Amino acid sequence: MQTKSNKFPLSTRNKFIGVGCDTVATIGGNIRGGSYVAGCVASCYDINDVVNSSCSGIGCCETDIPPGVSNVVTHVQSLNNGNSTNHSLVHHFNPCGYSFVAENGSYNFTTVDLKDLMKNKKKFPRMVLDWAVGNLTCEEAKLVNNRSGNGYACVAEYSECVNSTNGSGYQCKCLNGYEGNPYLHHGCQGAETAVAKIFTANELEKATNNFDQSRIIGQGSYGTVYKGVLTDNKMIAIKKSKIGDQSQIEQFINEVIVLTQINHRNVVKLLGCCLDTEVPLLVYEFITNGTLYEHLHNTLGQHSSILSWEMRLKIAIETAGAIAYLHSSTSISIIHRDVKTANILIDDNYIAKVSDFGASRLVPIDKTQLTTLVQGTLGYLDPEYFHTSQLTEKSDVYSFGVVLAELLTGQKALSFDRSENERNLALYFISSMEEDDLLRILDHNLITSVEDNMEKIKVMANVAKGCLRVRGEERPTMKEVASELEGLIERELHPWGEEDLNVEETEYLLESSGL
Repeated sequence: MQTKSNKFPLSTRNKFIGVGCDTVATIGGNIRGGSYVAGCVASCYDINDVVNSSCSGIGCCETDIPPGVSNVVTHVQSLNNGNSTNHSLVHHFNPCGYSFVAENGSYNFTTVDLKDLMKNKKKFPRMVLDWAVGNLTCEEAKLVNNRSGNGYACVAEYSECVNSTNGSGYQCKCLNGYEGNPYLHHGCQGAETAVAKIFTANELEKATNNFDQSRIIGQGSYGTVYKGVLTDNKMIAIKKSKIGDQSQIEQFINEVIVLTQINHRNVVKLLGCCLDTEVPLLVYEFITNGTLYEHLHNTLGQHSSILSWEMRLKIAIETAGAIAYLHSSTSISIIHRDVKTANILIDDNYIAKVSDFGASRLVPIDKTQLTTLVQGTLGYLDPEYFHTSQLTEKSDVYSFGVVLAELLTGQKALSFDRSENERNLALYFISSMEEDDLLRILDHNLITSVEDNMEKIKVMANVAKGCLRVRGEERPTMKEVASELEGLIERELHPWGEEDLNVEETEYLLESSGL
């Protein structure tokens, strides 16, 4: 048996092993620019002398492999250079000798192997190769990235670079407390759930100047959100439910339960809560730059900004990744149930943060859908969920499709200021796509980007179209949506977003729902 390794160096977790009773096993290759040769001898004259699970030289031998060995070839020969007379003494129970590389602990020698090791394929041991990114050190790769904006592989937020200990190059790994793939954006996620701090009423009263009206930054059916400043000058957002509204209290409790399951860069962080007040208070990280809704629809006044195509794509990718994480990467699947641009916060670096989990639901491991009272926002509400009360992850997919349509058109999800056939953005968007009239409905702020980015814009539009399918089973998963959007960086196309959609069926269900 021979082992050959090109390109990647052998890991030091391997052993070089020889099996036989008349065997000289050798291994050769390259090491740090020079040659490498090593070996071991396995011999015996009687099978009764052989001990199972032992590679001490009787029937089996082994030796360590140093760092940096590559381009490996193994070889085996008789102790007397192939002298048949010598081998004839053991031929009846050991017709052949073997040499190979195996991960330490993956091979367990037995006397049966002397007869025919190759016959038992299930016993074939595994070999470990070390690999690294490129030929640069971490420091050199970061320097190149700072100059050119590419070439550095450790792209996950909670990752770090480690120089290879077995040859040139480097590797990436998630920081302690995080797990996943450090080579993907958002690939390293918190391995543990968040722990919410208990704030005192006095702390939050001081932070908000006794909940002064000048500190109000948001109001709605859920209650009021205040901006606060803690004694350490850390800014926070405090959500206060309406007094006497039991349903709001239940939603607050639900939000605490849900958010303590989540640790993701693109989900707003719950810092804690306060329970010694007339109504419960929730405390979040303060996101400084408004909501996606406010940016798209210019409701921030002088603070409004025109979102470029690149910013919109980035926000779409980050939001899709966060929702995909909720569906498939937490300890228990979470359905947001109110995905909309008003619930996507934007920080000063235009990083998206999904918020407002008061309506969210945890999905038991043995279920794919829940029967609930219909809850959500008109214009974003999944028509299938509206008609059946069956809540699934695909309900979030539909709502995200509306968000994509908003990003592309700059129009509100539902507006009675528009003509009747354009009132519902989802329906209007699908109709325009069917008529191959995407350019006409694009946000005028994107027109200057069309020439350079039209292919990508079309892909995003087709993704939105796929998300807006009436039947949930025909919609992609959020993981597929996130992958498709991330693939726009490399202009990768997939077929599911380009299939036909039944406009009449969509129109009937949407209009009969009053959405």
